[in-house]
Amino acid sequence: MTEKQTVIPLINQSSKDAYRYSEILFRGLLESAPDAIVVTDTDGRIILVNEQLEQLFGYQRDELVGQVVEILIPKAFRASHIGERNGYITAPVIRSMEKQDVLLAEKKDGSTFPVEISLSPRKTSRGLLVTAIIRDVSRRIQEKREHQRLASFIRHSPIPVMEINAEYSVSYSNRAAEKEFPELLSKGLKHPLLTGLGMIMENFRKGERNPVVRQLEIDGSVYQQHITYVADIDVLHIYTLDVTTIHKITRELEHQASHDALTGLVNRQEFEARLRRAMENIPEDKGHALLYLDLDQFKIVNDTCGHSAGDKLLKQLTCMLQGKVRGADTLARLGGDEFGVLLKRCSLERAREIAERLRQTVAEFRFSWKGKGIDIGVSIGLVAIDGTNNNPAAIMSSAESACYVAKEQGRNRIHIYASDDRALASHQGLMQWVPRIRQALEEERFRLYFQTILPLCPEETKKNSCYETLIRMVGEQGEIISPMAFIPSAERYNLITTLDRWVVRNTLILLTTRATNITLCTINLSGQSICEKGFMEYIVKEIKQSGVDARRLCFEITETAAIANLSEAVRFICRLKELQCRFALDDFGSGFSSFAYLKNLPVDYLKIYGGFVKDMVHNAVDHTMVESINQIAHAMEIQTIAEFVEDNETLKLLTKMGVNYAQGYGIGKPAPYPGSGNSKSRTEAGAA
Repeated sequence: MTEKQTVIPLINQSSKDAYRYSEILFRGLLESAPDAIVVTDTDGRIILVNEQLEQLFGYQRDELVGQVVEILIPKAFRASHIGERNGYITAPVIRSMEKQDVLLAEKKDGSTFPVEISLSPRKTSRGLLVTAIIRDVSRRIQEKREHQRLASFIRHSPIPVMEINAEYSVSYSNRAAEKEFPELLSKGLKHPLLTGLGMIMENFRKGERNPVVRQLEIDGSVYQQHITYVADIDVLHIYTLDVTTIHKITRELEHQASHDALTGLVNRQEFEARLRRAMENIPEDKGHALLYLDLDQFKIVNDTCGHSAGDKLLKQLTCMLQGKVRGADTLARLGGDEFGVLLKRCSLERAREIAERLRQTVAEFRFSWKGKGIDIGVSIGLVAIDGTNNNPAAIMSSAESACYVAKEQGRNRIHIYASDDRALASHQGLMQWVPRIRQALEEERFRLYFQTILPLCPEETKKNSCYETLIRMVGEQGEIISPMAFIPSAERYNLITTLDRWVVRNTLILLTTRATNITLCTINLSGQSICEKGFMEYIVKEIKQSGVDARRLCFEITETAAIANLSEAVRFICRLKELQCRFALDDFGSGFSSFAYLKNLPVDYLKIYGGFVKDMVHNAVDHTMVESINQIAHAMEIQTIAEFVEDNETLKLLTKMGVNYAQGYGIGKPAPYPGSGNSKSRTEAGAA
């Protein structure tokens, strides 16, 4: 049977058979199309899809037929697409892909990808049908972006890049080349940078394939060029490095890496490197010495005059100190207001004389800022380097410890390190707690303990459940460590605010989980914390985020800390009282004991110093002190809490006296909150 015989019977068949044939032919064409195709009716419902669309979108055919076409569009754009579709139905025209923007489509798994779409409307007996051809352009867009990225690298490269074409003219130059060599385009191969390129091009054309590397000297600067040849388009690509500038920048970077940017002095890293080298060669006759200097009252300059004033002071002081050390000595800035001096081949006595000269220089220096004169001092630690200790880090630590002892003994003085020094031993004992505290924080080995605060009025006892929050450290072997062991170190080395933040955060966690019955929870805050910038707003933020009723919180500040930082304390108290937090003045009677300060401190509670309370039954003076504090506090509408209550006799006397609350081992010892456990999770750590 011939082809002609096959076709004629089909043409002569009934119209029903012809329609059937057309449908088969259409479906065959639809399935063989390279792009995804979907056909929709006037309502936007899908009536036909091809296999490519199934594969592209991840749907089965029966999952799509009957659905509105917006199923193929990201949810964020479906509402706007319905409006656009309705507008298209009212004025249907053929829209090619070239006239359409790239759109986003959504697969069955929810992932999106960019597509281009062409639309073809056709009126049929079933109404208007719209055929959409959908093409995934992810790869094309990715390649385009890659080309743009590569082109951008060359265009914005700091290295001058040029292209020389077959006519020996500059066919391309990037921004760096145009900026550094503005006459490049006008001079072409006559420019000194491009001299001799004609011969290099000819060698490449003859078969040379290895890149050419050469150096040129132009106006005292040396340039290195890397020249390659692209045979397909017959061009040279030239990359030019300014070797002179690179060497200069390298030297500058090396200097910056080893020197302080503000003062120009050697920095800590370089100072320690020089110390190591010096310790490798210690002369037998004199040895070396190291001074550690810490300015006294420098913080006052920054706080009252600003950091620009502090920077100016450091610059001026640096110039003066440089004139007081020997030429072979190394003066370094080790930190904010800390300096070091390495005295090579220097006896201990000579080192002490130099240290005294530096101390006097700082003491006599009067810094002036905007008409205001400010005096400062310096504390100096001195350590001899005589070969008995070959550890540079230990030498630095010893000098730093001696410096801090000088501060603790009154400031503006020199302290010489000695291995049997009791003051140094005490200081170093405090320092040893610093890494332990930090490690305990990292490993979540702090726990909350609670001690009962007993209301002495029977009616209050029934409706109030009051506790003081305390902190304990869990040691490396699981032992519980008293705060008296690590709190002094935390206060001395500025870790106490970190611990205060931990207590606040974890107390709030506990109050929102298991300890919902606590009506009043007191939290101790250090003087450092109430003065630290940002700490107050940290507490406000934590309270708001926790949802805890702020009336359940009472913050304790010691009398001495409050009075020493009176303005900060008042500001702190007033801000948190806006949230309805309460405040207690702790250890009242142990420090200044001035009732006049209470007029300026809007506290809710006075915690009577336990030193008076514990002996008040047998000591008439202590009894009178407690009674006086209680009466005056009540006259000022401040409630009182007696600490160190250790027996029933004291408790009865306090009750008779009218003290509002009592706290002490006679009422209850500090313990974890019931049911806290020892889990190390964040929530459990806060509760334990």
